[in-house]
Parts: sequence; C-alpha cells; structure tokens
Amino acid sequence: MGVLYYQANPYFILISSLFVGKVQIGRTSTIVNNALPHYIFIGLYPTSPLSTSNKLCYDGVSTNLLEALTVMKELRKKYEALPEDAPAMQIKLTAESLERRHHDPMLLLEVPNFNRLTKADMLAEFDRVAELPPSSEELKSVVAIEDPKQVAEKHLTTLLHHYQLLCDLRKGLASAWDVINELYEDD
Repeated sequence: MGVLYYQANPYFILISSLFVGKVQIGRTSTIVNNALPHYIFIGLYPTSPLSTSNKLCYDGVSTNLLEALTVMKELRKKYEALPEDAPAMQIKLTAESLERRHHDPMLLLEVPNFNRLTKADMLAEFDRVAELPPSSEELKSVVAIEDPKQVAEKHLTTLLHHYQLLCDLRKGLASAWDVINELYEDD
C-alpha cells in the first residue's frame, strides 16, 4: 500500500491510497535512526527506513502519490465545470439516435445508460469511482493496468472525454456528429 508521511512534530499526516482525497492526522513518537516508528492507530509498519530529508518521507510505492492526488483534484474540477444539462427532450432524442447506431463508448468500467447521463450522474460516477478501494474487484478486473489508481484515473478521463462528445452531440454540433458517423456509418 503506497503511503506518504509528512513529519510535523509531534503530529504526522498520513495520506493513503485507501483514503484518496482525505487526510488523517494522528499522534506519533519521535523518529529514531531515520526510521519512522510504528503507527499504532492505523496498524502500519513501514518495511524499510524512510528518508526524513525536507521532512517528507516516502515509501517505495508512493513517490507519485501527490501527483495522483493532484490529477484526481484536477479531474474533479473538470467534472464540476461540465456544461449544464441539455433539455430532457434533447437528451432523449440524442440517446435514441445513438442507440440506433449501437453507440456504446469503450470505457474501463461499466457505466449503465451512458447515452442518457446527466451532469449529476457524471459527478456521482466520479465520486463512486474515486471512493473505490484499491482492493475493489471492479478496479482489479482491468487486466491491462495493474495500479488501481491508474485504472480509476484512466476510466474517469475517458468517461469525461466521451461525455464531452455526448454534450456536443446534444447541442447538434456537426463536428461531433461527424465523429459518430465516421465510427458507425462511414466505411
């Protein structure tokens, strides 16, 4: 499990892949011989001595944990910035047109009724995927990517891309329909 510790005497902050986007603060004893002590409140035992330079301590797995958290924060901002929903009738007509073409975008995780998603549905899907634990069978079932955080990130990025195309289709943009026609009609 990738974990980043930030030493701030006599407290430390633990950011764990199990708690992406959340921070827990707990009490710790002093650092002995440049190794972190046992963290009783969560039961973690670092397997090797960790560097305390610049007061940041990384284990071997989490050197890119802050980057992953930043990516998820940025993705969340993009989800929140999605345009407001089209009128219900336009959503229905666009979905029916796409369903006639058997349009079902390729996503890493299943998203039911994609063609009828709303902004609220997208935000709910983001929250659902972001809160999946790394041990989730849904994340582990993607065999091409071993890191569950990468599975979640790539799924949410791909979902966002396809939803933005869907929004353009609902607006009736010719360039968006050209993409669909190229994929499903033109040969």
